[in-house]
Amino acid sequence: MGQLHKYYQIKASWNEKLLGRRSGPQSVKISTPGFFTDVYPLPPDDESWDYFDFQKELFTKLDGLQLSGKLDYKKPIDFMGAYYSRITMIACVSEKVKRILEELNVSREELTICPIALDGISETYYVLFSPVLSVKELGLDFSRTLFKDDSEKGKLYHFSNEEEMLENYNKEDIRYSYKNIVISRNNLCRKIINVQYGGIFFSDVILDAFAENGIVGYDYIRPGSYFYKELDFS
Repeated sequence: MGQLHKYYQIKASWNEKLLGRRSGPQSVKISTPGFFTDVYPLPPDDESWDYFDFQKELFTKLDGLQLSGKLDYKKPIDFMGAYYSRITMIACVSEKVKRILEELNVSREELTICPIALDGISETYYVLFSPVLSVKELGLDFSRTLFKDDSEKGKLYHFSNEEEMLENYNKEDIRYSYKNIVISRNNLCRKIINVQYGGIFFSDVILDAFAENGIVGYDYIRPGSYFYKELDFS
């Protein structure tokens, strides 16, 4: 195994020094007709529906898709939010970010890049999508993965397997989320990891390149944040 990389979660920045006084981060609304109804609808309320079958079809549709959209605020930056939110949608980014990701040879299995034409903007921007990886595919180590009870601060749990985890997820009076996630070391080859139920993590290889190239518009999700999670390997 090569160098042990670290992985972090990031989000579109809401930094007033960068953006000025605004009601939220710079974001892009995707306005492509039919995108959120035909290409990427919300999951149906149907127990027989299989997310991973849907995801396979989704990424076939995304391949080569040209999007359109508009900015929430006038001036675009390198890294922006994109909505309406979906679990595989990362951000809307500049050509500079796209070039970095291509130079780092981020695998097409980890990332799909769709160009988006923004109203009133001559440059092309891009929406990034990363497929969710199942806990089985990631080799989630349930013996070391910790869950927190969001309804009772400080209470932590282990589950013995995915079935037990899902059974507890479905309890109406309790809200569980990951505190730290431990997956197989076989995933250290990945530069982007979208963990089932856990969100998207970026390798330090990508984030170091962002810093070196002066990419603006993103913040790290820091310890203490409700959304913060650690990703480790066994």
